[in-house]
Amino acid sequence: MVTAARPSNESEPWGINLVIDDDPARKFYMYMHFAEVEDLKGEIREFTIFMNDEPYGWPVVPRFLFTDTIYSKYSMSGSTLKKLSISLKRTNRSTLPPIINAMEMYTIKELSQSSSQQSDVDAIKRIKSDYAVSRNWQGDPCLPMEYQWDGITCTHNTSPAIISHCKNLSSSNLFGNILPSFSSLKSLQNLNLTGNNLTGPVPQAVIDKFKDGILRSWRKSKSLSVSLMPRKGGGGEDEVLHSVLISILSAIVLLILITAFVIFIRKLTKRKKTKATTMETVTECSKEGSLKPGNFEFSFSDVATITNNFSRPIGRGGFGNVYVGNLADGTQVAVKAKLLTRIHHKNLVNLIGYCNDGTNMALIYEYMFNGNLQQNLSGRETADVLNWKQRL
Repeated sequence: MVTAARPSNESEPWGINLVIDDDPARKFYMYMHFAEVEDLKGEIREFTIFMNDEPYGWPVVPRFLFTDTIYSKYSMSGSTLKKLSISLKRTNRSTLPPIINAMEMYTIKELSQSSSQQSDVDAIKRIKSDYAVSRNWQGDPCLPMEYQWDGITCTHNTSPAIISHCKNLSSSNLFGNILPSFSSLKSLQNLNLTGNNLTGPVPQAVIDKFKDGILRSWRKSKSLSVSLMPRKGGGGEDEVLHSVLISILSAIVLLILITAFVIFIRKLTKRKKTKATTMETVTECSKEGSLKPGNFEFSFSDVATITNNFSRPIGRGGFGNVYVGNLADGTQVAVKAKLLTRIHHKNLVNLIGYCNDGTNMALIYEYMFNGNLQQNLSGRETADVLNWKQRL
């Protein structure tokens, strides 16, 4: 209350007239709010409220920056003049004009229906209080019908009852257990408590309402320890959602299985093609008889023939001795064992083939005319020793 209204002529009272043309006997409730917003510096502001020219209560002295509310405990009605007159008049000792910060007027609307069932009203108010629900829930939860509480759905009979509480308690930051007050809502059919921090067991009375088919749609927090199964034919909204979710999950699983099967078939086909290509390459290389890298297979007798029965050893590797030999076309080769990988580096010898004959295994690759690396580094058996620049 930081602003206030006062009469334009400070010597005159402040007033307002409500014209009531339709029904002079119409009843009202009034709320008037007063707060001093000025530093009076020793002056006095005091005034009396008049209703239809009759004094209403004691003189008012507004307190500085503190609101006082004066309201009617009983209904008021207009006069035979079809108007309701309200005025503020300064007292004799007042040196300042009257002020008013705000005023509220409510009219009583007669309803053809009776009020909501009292058990429902008591239950929903306990729920609001115990959960500290921050909603603008005031008055009758079901009436007037066009002003029902937000998130509440009621029946439309002569004595309305709450049948749905789907929206307003979801994701409302509720803590604790589910209150037994929910079971006091006798006609409750839908309840949504998802998105909250509710824990512990669900009251048996709520479970019974669900099993009996009264509470048809039930959405709870994941942390609640209960498994509810509705009666046959009592599904409601959640059963439809459950069926849709099952259908979607089944379709996703089927799609994953089909995709996995297609990937497996493609890999298997690709592997077969690769194997066929490799066999064809090896065969072609064998027919050419030229010195090309490959995995040509030799029998042990072939290896013995190539190396002249292993008569010319030229060194020793990690697997065993290395022998020099000649292929049938006169190509000079070196014979070693076990290392079966394909050579592709320019500074490494090419693998010509291998032998895997029972317990006898050997490798056949290019002959190094200039000796091996150890000989070129140590200077043994060769005159062309690598200098330090070449080594680095």
